[in-house]
Amino acid sequence: MANTPVFTTDAFKAATTDAAGRVWIGSNKFGLYYREDTTWNLAGVLTSHDIMHLVSDPTDGTIWAAQRGTGSSGGNTNTNGGINHILTPSTNDYYGFTSGMPSRAAWGVTVFPSGDAYSSHGGQTTASNVAGGGLGKILDGNTTGSSFYTGLDYQGGTYTGSNSVPYYGQILHAIGNNGSEFWVNVVSGCDNGSCSESRINRYSSSGSFLGSITAANSPIPFVNSSSPVARAILFDRQGRAWVGMNSGGIYVYDTNGTWTHLDETNSTFPAGAAVNFHSIAEDQDGKIFIGTSAGLVVFDGLYLSIQSSYSLFRRVLKISFF
Repeated sequence: MANTPVFTTDAFKAATTDAAGRVWIGSNKFGLYYREDTTWNLAGVLTSHDIMHLVSDPTDGTIWAAQRGTGSSGGNTNTNGGINHILTPSTNDYYGFTSGMPSRAAWGVTVFPSGDAYSSHGGQTTASNVAGGGLGKILDGNTTGSSFYTGLDYQGGTYTGSNSVPYYGQILHAIGNNGSEFWVNVVSGCDNGSCSESRINRYSSSGSFLGSITAANSPIPFVNSSSPVARAILFDRQGRAWVGMNSGGIYVYDTNGTWTHLDETNSTFPAGAAVNFHSIAEDQDGKIFIGTSAGLVVFDGLYLSIQSSYSLFRRVLKISFF
């Protein structure tokens, strides 16, 4: 096990690669790091932010980050949070609440081949305001973003938080696109005691609402905010959508319109495990890697419903007898 002196933490929450082949990893308030050849370096941006998601821009390979701010707790938790477009290890464009984003509590970001980016947000708390979650949109080349709530329940809800900022009651987490549309997880929202079920919303690349994936039209048992919630969404090279849940395993939507549910009965998915946020990835050979709370599940890219197509990797526990 090698010591890496530049690291000031062992807890990393996000990772991606850029066009130059550099690996980028983000931590919870201990910095953003990148590997140049074989050397790890601390970036000059996002030095103390809660980094939730990192993705590479398909147009130029630069890095986008969703982060939830630098605050510690209480009334300033999401201070300085938002979306960052990292142009170099020391420069970035920042999109926060005052520049059009729904809130500073950014959970995820996805970028289309056009360069347009969409972001998922939860409710924010800072010393100056409270705001609900929603969707953010940043057009390629724009210095400011915008918020939209199409397809989100209780837009303009009557509940009002501090400073008279409307609270929309939405928390959006997982987000991903296939080049023509994007999916985003929407956790149940409430307004005056009336709550909607959690679901996945679909939007076109221009931001038009295309409908929702619910318990009524899919096998995912969405009921309320405590029901299975999507934590990771990946569209693979075959066009399939992989949806990792906080409970109940994984659901895969094929291009022929069918769903496959993967759990401990037909794969190596650990019973009772949760898929971690934004932790489904595909390599150049078509293998799918799924990070869970109880190990790494790897799909070999062959037969979706055959258990032998999956492997589970876990740490080896050494037991000593005295």
